This record gives sequence, structure tokens and C-alpha cells, in this order.
Amino acid sequence: MMWHLIVNLGPTDVYAPNLSPSDARLLIPIDHPTSPWYVGNDTERVLAETLDTQPHPVIRDLIRLAVAVYAADLRVPRKRTDDRWTRDMTLYMPVSNVSLWSKARPCLSRLLDFLTGDHWDVKFRDADGAHTPASAAAAPVDAVCLFSGGLDSLVGAIDLLAQGGRVALVSHHGLGDSTKSIQTRVVAALRQEFDDRIVHVPFYVHPDRGNTNEGENTMRARSLLFMAMGIAVASVMETKPTLTVPENGLISLNVPLTGARTGSLSTRTTHPHYIELFRRLLASLKISVPIALPYRHLTKGEMLAQVKHKGALTKTVSLTMSCSHPTVGRYKKHTPGNHCGYCVPCIIRLASLKAAGIADRKPDCDVVANPPSNSSESVHDVRAFRIGIERLKGSDPRCDVFRVLRSGPIPPDEAKAFAAVYRRGMAEVAVFLGIPFP
Repeated sequence: MMWHLIVNLGPTDVYAPNLSPSDARLLIPIDHPTSPWYVGNDTERVLAETLDTQPHPVIRDLIRLAVAVYAADLRVPRKRTDDRWTRDMTLYMPVSNVSLWSKARPCLSRLLDFLTGDHWDVKFRDADGAHTPASAAAAPVDAVCLFSGGLDSLVGAIDLLAQGGRVALVSHHGLGDSTKSIQTRVVAALRQEFDDRIVHVPFYVHPDRGNTNEGENTMRARSLLFMAMGIAVASVMETKPTLTVPENGLISLNVPLTGARTGSLSTRTTHPHYIELFRRLLASLKISVPIALPYRHLTKGEMLAQVKHKGALTKTVSLTMSCSHPTVGRYKKHTPGNHCGYCVPCIIRLASLKAAGIADRKPDCDVVANPPSNSSESVHDVRAFRIGIERLKGSDPRCDVFRVLRSGPIPPDEAKAFAAVYRRGMAEVAVFLGIPFP
């Protein structure tokens, strides 16, 4: 079944493609707060109020496209497809320069296919009345860094701030979650250490699901939204700084731990192939913002151990959040907002902190001292790690590159480095779980 995703800009945009009544469709109204399907977002307001500027029209197109893709990814249910996973989607997108975007279409489709695991086609049309010119450049910063409020983004922020310049930290949060408060408290703690050299740019984007409970919670397309926000901030700076994406190599690769986690079941938010496709997309759109992933060849533990300001890290580490479902504790009478301790991000976080010798608050579940039962849902990720580690232990390290390739293509000149960080990252987890690892 093909889903037709129709983006309208504002209440006067009533564009509708010529579809049959039986065609599945989804309206994605942007800048139209009275619509029941409105995608709540404050991207342009935040840029205006925080940085006193607006980006180039093509950058604005990129943000709106990312918002639309993010909304579609959350709203279109996978269970209605033949394989209950892969969706076929056509996006009808208004843009400021149809010719430019049409040339970028092949790269964009490959990027979306790889990122979400679906089949995408994008049809562009002229955005009538949406050609607002860019405004004056914002006050300069020396670096722009994506800042989720997690441990990797904390290290990235500290390392950039330790160099002595001004740093813009770009965040995203939705409606009713704790992400905003986490990001705010970490930034506040960093400001105590680094004074006024932080420019926090917190964006809000939340697609309302209307009157239906259908949809997805996996948020595979959030990476495109997050990256587009970072590009927007970097593009309006006089200094044209590099956008830093702070992510460790093990998480970036996200190699499936078992055969059941192959394909798009393993997320690809900062996978090397996705980053390369995103760079190509920017080039085809004539957007000149460099992107750096300085930690792609490091494990999370190595990131923590090599941080440029250990004192700032130890003071703020307990304020960060890595858990993939931090609200689940409320159903088990745990303190809301704590780490569950048994999801993949939690396990990697705990392993890295152990490797770096850094203390943290205790998670709800101690998978080492008090492991979950085999009948519990909490055991799934721990079991997957144990299976993956046992398979890796007795294997030839020269074959690791083939394991890494299971999650997607990697640059040939970095193959050995990615294979090595994968093994070292899994070794960190093995040590944490008490599994002997050669």
C-alpha cells in the first residue's frame, strides 16, 4: 500500500494531489496551528528569538522537509504493510527552488530509504509565498554541536568548550517528555563551569497524531530532523562553523547483536553511510556546512577517558540521560526519569562508565548483580549482548569488518578503524557483564 504524504504550509495552502478515494493519505500541515494534524514546531521562532536571524530559503526547506519526514515516520503505522515493517511513501513537498531540489531527489530518496528502512519518493512543488529571504548573520560562534542531553553529547560539548571559544548547543525536544528539562539542567551545569560561552538553541517539534492511536514510536527519522536543525544554526553564523555530531563508534555502527536485529530493526541515526548520504545531499543543495564526527573511531568509554575537562564531566554526568525509555520506571514504582539499566543505551552507558572509572547514579535494574529473569521483557537486550559477545569472542578479528558491514556500507579507508572500535566497544560491554573477553 502506498501512503501519500501531503505537506501544506499555512492555512492558505490547500494543495492536494489527484488521488483516488481509496488511496491512503496523510495530511502534514506546517505553520497551521488550528489543524487537528498540525505538526507543532517552533524552529523559525527559536532562530529569530535566540539568534536574531532566519536561514536561507533552501535551509528553511530542509527543516520543513525534515519535520514532514519525522511526522510521517511517527504517524504511518508499519503494521498495515505486507511484511508489517516496510512502508511505501510518496511525500508531496513544497519548496523554494523546485529545480534545485529535483536534482537532489535521487540522493534524498536513498538517504530516507536507508535511514527509515522504507521506500520513499518525493515530489516537489513550488511553495507559493514562502520565499522569505535570509536575514543578517547571527553573532558568531566557534563551533556548533548537537546536544541531546545524553552522555556523548555532554563529552562533545565539554571538549569544544574546553578549547576556549563560544559554542552553540543545538537540542530537540517533543511535547510532554522530560528531554527539555534534562537538556536545560545539563546546560545550566555547564554554564557554571564555562560561564557565558554557551549559546543553547532548543528546538521543539512534535507531530500530533490527531484522533488515532496508530503510529510508531521508533523515531528513526529523528536524526534527519536533528541534523537539519544543526545545519540551520551553523549556516546562519558569520564564521560558518563546523557542525559536530558527538557519537561513539559502537552506537554509530549499531551492528545487529543477533540475526533477529538485522536491517532497519537496528537504527542508523549516525551510521557512516547515512552521514555520507547527508553530506551528498547538502552538496547537491549547495549548502556549505562541514560535518564532523570526531568520536566515530572511539568507544563510549574511550570518549569519557579522553575528555578534555574531567572535572566538568564528573560534575554533570549524573544529570545526563541515555535511556531509550526513561518513563517506563513509573509503571514499576521507580523514580520517573531514572535509567532503566537494561536497554541497549543503558548497558553501553554503564559499561563505558565502568571502563572510565566514573561514578553515576544507580539505574532501576542492576543487570549484573540482580539480572532480570529469562521470562521478563527486561532481559531481551542483555541476552542479545551476551549472544553477540559469545559469537565475537572466538572469532577472527580480521572478520570483524564483515560484521560491521551488516549494518550498512562503510568508507573503505575507515574499514579497519570501524572494525576495531566495534570489537573494543563490545569488549567494554563484556567486561561490564562479567564475560571473559580475550
